Amino acid sequence: MQEGGFPEEEVLTAAQDISQLDNVNVVGVTSFPVLVFNPNTKKVETTYNFDALIKSAEKLEKNGFTVTQINAPGTTSISVMKILNDKGATHIEPGHGFAGMTPLHVFENLPEIPAVLWVTEISHYYNGYFYAYGYGFGPDTLACGEYDVTGFAGNSPDNIFDNQLVVDDYYPAMDYIIKLKESKGISVGDTVIFGFRQQISFSTLKVAIIKGIQNGRPELLGIYDRTGNITYR
Repeated sequence: MQEGGFPEEEVLTAAQDISQLDNVNVVGVTSFPVLVFNPNTKKVETTYNFDALIKSAEKLEKNGFTVTQINAPGTTSISVMKILNDKGATHIEPGHGFAGMTPLHVFENLPEIPAVLWVTEISHYYNGYFYAYGYGFGPDTLACGEYDVTGFAGNSPDNIFDNQLVVDDYYPAMDYIIKLKESKGISVGDTVIFGFRQQISFSTLKVAIIKGIQNGRPELLGIYDRTGNITYR
């Protein structure tokens, strides 16, 4: 679902055509993804895209282009920097490593600390299940099926981690609700929190930026829409 750009065998022709445009210089190559999480091995592995990226850079260099950037995005975290360096990457995008929420973070304790919470509330109880408002709920499909998607619910900071929830079902294409397995100690109206890899650009939700959590003095810096426009300060 993320195809685009140029095939490796056409990269030289494409670069030459692009170079004919006014005020445009070709200085590098990129592809996506060059790294991917393998749910079977629970490891981050290189893809053929990475090989194509290096070969394309070499082809451009041999034909008069000065390549100063080999951008290799995908599942980036500190734990994969050696792979990227050894393979020849010069640039990366922070991606979900910035928030400590790559798929690998689910299975290993990595240097980055998860820094995003998805917040909703229990909307109703029906026929043996609790339900929560689900807008923007989208746990990582690369790892789903390998573990239960769980969260917590409560009505105060003192008790929210006492009540763990397990997702029974959700509907990513029409995410009105999340169906939750019954859990004692929670009620309609309780706050619900989950931690999973966000795709904020796909969401209709607001994003609240908070500082001071580590020292017990949280401060709301602003609320933004999915494109980064501030809606409340």
